[in-house]
Amino acid sequence: MLSIGESPASPGVLWVGTEEHGLCRLEVESRATRCYTSQNSVLDGDTVYGILADGRGRLWLSTNRGIVCFDLVAGEFHSHTADPGLQSIEFNSRASFKAPDGEMAFGGVAG
Repeated sequence: MLSIGESPASPGVLWVGTEEHGLCRLEVESRATRCYTSQNSVLDGDTVYGILADGRGRLWLSTNRGIVCFDLVAGEFHSHTADPGLQSIEFNSRASFKAPDGEMAFGGVAG
């Protein structure tokens, strides 16, 4: 399972969500990669189901341990696991959508 996303804040870079290797950054021209996992970052768990960019330099990741916001400028991860309104901490692969107005939706095991 792979989830691939692009961000205006990182042109020439593909972001790949993987089942066992976390979030990986692939520089298209040089093919250099860097993976963010539970071993080397605050990414909680190593499964990323979906990736959406918000246009403000952040990637939003659906995982099997909640929603994670990755601030590309600061290089920081922020986990959302017990937020009010969060359907569950586990989400589903290929179940993410960004509306034209920028609103994001992630589907999970509880809706």
